[in-house]
Amino acid sequence: IIVEVTLNTVELYKTRAYNKIVSDDIITNGEAVELARNTDILSLYWFPQFKEVVVSSWIIVDVNTPGTDYSNDHVPSTYSIFALFASVSKEIALTLTESQCAAANTLGYTMLHLMEFFLELALVLPVPYYVPIYANQQGIFRNPAIGYYDEMLAPVCHDKPQGILGAACVWSHGSNKMTLLNNEFSLDISELSSFINATKDIMKKTPTAYPMQGILLRFSEKSDLYMSTAYGRQTVHFEFFVLSRDDIYNRVSASLAGHQTILQTLTKEFSGRSHWGKSGMVYHNSESLEMKLNETARKQFIKVMETYDPNGVFMNSFGYRLKRNGTKVDVDPQTTHCAILDNCFCSKDSDCGVNQICTTLTGYKYNVCKTRNEVPPITYKNLFPPPFGIVSYIVSTIPTAVVSLFHNCSLKDAAATIGALFQSLKLSEKVSVTATTLFTELGKFNSSKDVVHALRDVFIGTING
Repeated sequence: IIVEVTLNTVELYKTRAYNKIVSDDIITNGEAVELARNTDILSLYWFPQFKEVVVSSWIIVDVNTPGTDYSNDHVPSTYSIFALFASVSKEIALTLTESQCAAANTLGYTMLHLMEFFLELALVLPVPYYVPIYANQQGIFRNPAIGYYDEMLAPVCHDKPQGILGAACVWSHGSNKMTLLNNEFSLDISELSSFINATKDIMKKTPTAYPMQGILLRFSEKSDLYMSTAYGRQTVHFEFFVLSRDDIYNRVSASLAGHQTILQTLTKEFSGRSHWGKSGMVYHNSESLEMKLNETARKQFIKVMETYDPNGVFMNSFGYRLKRNGTKVDVDPQTTHCAILDNCFCSKDSDCGVNQICTTLTGYKYNVCKTRNEVPPITYKNLFPPPFGIVSYIVSTIPTAVVSLFHNCSLKDAAATIGALFQSLKLSEKVSVTATTLFTELGKFNSSKDVVHALRDVFIGTING
């Protein structure tokens, strides 16, 4: 029973936010750390493939400063048209990255880096079909932006589409929803440069893309809270967003070999601490707890637990692991391939997805899921269209590019990849008919034009409903 509560308050204030793109050298040369120490709030969106960082710096300003802007940062709404197009594009790209044909795999990663480019620009510019990162009360893009702290620091999205554009949470668009596997880890700020260089080395060895606004870095002062991931050290927090498949249990996302090597390197070589409410269950098992928790803080927290729950009434599997009285981890019972959801580190190929093997990257000792025959693509931003041309580029160019699969893949691999594409998508009746025609032609082994038309109809037919 709560009998008395004391709340500390501060005077009303506003914040000024400004985003800009700079070279990612600032992460390794000390500039980012200096910025963090001299800025009220600092976020960095790192795009390793482009060697760039979007610096999002926030400062507190006087409440009388003109401006009533708001933010869509971190928990963005999406418009219905973007959700529709993005959900189809995502499944096509990720299906291509599943292919054991290197040409198809590379095409999939090219699509993902194109999405990455689009969403990088969305952090600094108004782009078509996407909610503004900052906006005034009329919904007009602003950068820099000034507004009251609550509307700038606590963005709101809706469970149901709102208004003529159908703005809603990214996960609230019915069959066009998009979900993420979200991992966050904290690192001692003194290790920042070394870990960045390790990540770059890993990305040279295997294709790795983070299309949902790159890798997010935030900074915090050291804490004396026993279970804080910043306990006892000034901290940089890394957040990784991995796109989930519509069939999360059986189909794999992209970049698993690189992503899983990065996370295991972060935790096992750099003493990274996983966020308690994020990351897969393998990062909360007994072994991970031994690595991440300060022993003194652990003992003190257990003492507090026992003070408030002396009879263990509220104990669960996590509590038993924390007290070293058990090792059980509660995993989603529908899990079929434990490594693709970060519920285990793979020990055999069946822990991974179709066309994947459980292996290690050259120079690293961590078991990861790697798609056969994948190679890191070379991506140049200047080859991508401007933001207003990205949708038309995908609709017109990607289907045509699939034709190359018949020239650069074995017939078996090309047919399997294209078959998987249509299985991945929620096809309209028109597209289903086209797909049937495609498979008939594949059976005759004499048509590639139908492949182009079929894929183009997937995009156009889906967008048109």
